This record gives sequence, structure tokens and C-alpha cells, in this order.
Amino acid sequence: MPRGAGMNDPLSHSWIEESASSQPLESPPLSAPPSTISCWRCGKEVLVELARCPYCAAPHGQDPPAAAVEQWLPDRNARSLTWLLGFFGVMLGISILAGTIHYLTSEVSPRLRPNSWESLLPLLFFEAIDTVLVFAAWCWVGVCRPEPRRSWLRRLAAWAIAIPGLAMVLALNFFYHHALRHWIGAAGIERAPLDGYAALATSIFAICLQPAIVEELFFRHLMFGALRSLVRGHTVVWVTSVMFAAAHVGAPLSMPVLLVLGALLGYARLATGRLHLPIVLHFVHNGVVLWATMR
Repeated sequence: MPRGAGMNDPLSHSWIEESASSQPLESPPLSAPPSTISCWRCGKEVLVELARCPYCAAPHGQDPPAAAVEQWLPDRNARSLTWLLGFFGVMLGISILAGTIHYLTSEVSPRLRPNSWESLLPLLFFEAIDTVLVFAAWCWVGVCRPEPRRSWLRRLAAWAIAIPGLAMVLALNFFYHHALRHWIGAAGIERAPLDGYAALATSIFAICLQPAIVEELFFRHLMFGALRSLVRGHTVVWVTSVMFAAAHVGAPLSMPVLLVLGALLGYARLATGRLHLPIVLHFVHNGVVLWATMR
């Protein structure tokens, strides 16, 4: 075949055109967006390949039970908040009644001033009612939305920062009540404990342990979790702090300091995602206050 003979051949032209049309130019590959799904527990968008939700630690890869899915729906959180506010209203009424009885026994009837077991019995009685209410709320509402998992470094930093934070709150507490006693002659912090190991152990339980567990369970777990699905973290901290201070309306002069303490406990809950640090801080705070009254 002579050189260049195929250039004028119509069959050759048609074969070249068909080859060009059947093999289009390849465009550079585009990276596909990562596949995401909605978490069945918290509703946030998470990557498909993750075994657990990074926000609420819900397991993925299997169909969750219908009851578990219903538990984490937004309307469930709204209903939980409504019930919790009802329980909180009852707790407010109990606090007002307890404060009234304490005033009557310590001011109106001097013979019943806190120098016998009569000073602890009303406190134990009302704390028992609060404990029953909080655990009833826990059983009725169920587990609230958990916080995302925190790294161990962040939790360690939160514990380290909480120590000077608690020291500042305690200093504010003592300065505030000292100023009240100096300016208006208000009573000191809490009540003086009784003599004897049994009375001391009862005071530690009633003033330190029970509030640290029961109050943190209600305010920094149930109420915190119900509000967390509706508003931002800082708002949750301060709303629960106001509620925490209001729950001590039986001691109205102490409410400003308790508001600051509630903020510290709320941020400890927000920073760690757990209740351990708020419970420890609450127990230590009340323990130091109790020790100050024993001097």
C-alpha cells in the first residue's frame, strides 16, 4: 500500500470518527461527598462508616429498637422537660415549707434552736421527700440525651480548672455571708452540727452527700439533658443555675452565691460530659461550709 494512500480512503475516515466518538475524553475524577446518615438517638448527621455517633455515642450499623428511637425524638425531650418542670415546682414548694419550719423553730421558738436531734429531723424528712421526687422523675422521664464523648485530656483539664474555681466560689461564699452578718445581722452559713459521731455522720449525709447526689442528678442530668436538645450549652448552664438557686428559696439570702455555684457545676458538667466532677465539687463545697460551722 503506497504511503498516504489510506489518508484519502473514506473507510479510514469513518473508522477514525467512530473511534473518536466511542472514546470521549476523560474528565478528572471528582471526589464524592462523604455519605452521612441521621443518628437515631440525637438526630445529628454523622458519617456512615462510623460505628458510633461522635455526639451521643449511639451504636450504628444495626436497627435500633423502636422504643429506643422513640425515646430520643425531639417531642420526647419536650415532654420530658414539661414533666421535669412539674417536679421542680413541687420541689420549690417543699423548699418554701422547709424554710418556713426552720425559721419558726430557730427564731420563734428558741428552745428548739439547733442543739439537739430536733434540728436534724426536719432536714432529713424534707430531704427524703426530695430524694423520692427526684428518683420518681428519673424513672418517669427516663435517660436524657447524653453529652458527646470528651477526650481524656479535656476531662483532665476540666478537673484541674475546677479546683481553683471551687476555691473562688468558697471565698465568695464566706465573704458574702460575713458581709450579711456585718451589715444586716443575718445568721451564719447553714446550721451548726451536733456533738457526737452519730450526729456528725448524719450532718455529713444530710448536708454534703445527699444534696451532691440528688440535686446533681436532677439539675445537671435530667434538667440539663432535657434542655440540651433545645438550647445551646451556655444557656443550659445558666438556666439550670437559676433553677438550682431557686430550689433553695427556703434560704433566700444564700441564693446569689448558690447561683454562682450552680454555674460552676454546670460548666463542669458541660466540660466533662459526665456527672462525676459536679458531684465531687458539690460535696466538697458543702463539706467545707459544714466544717466552717464546726469551728
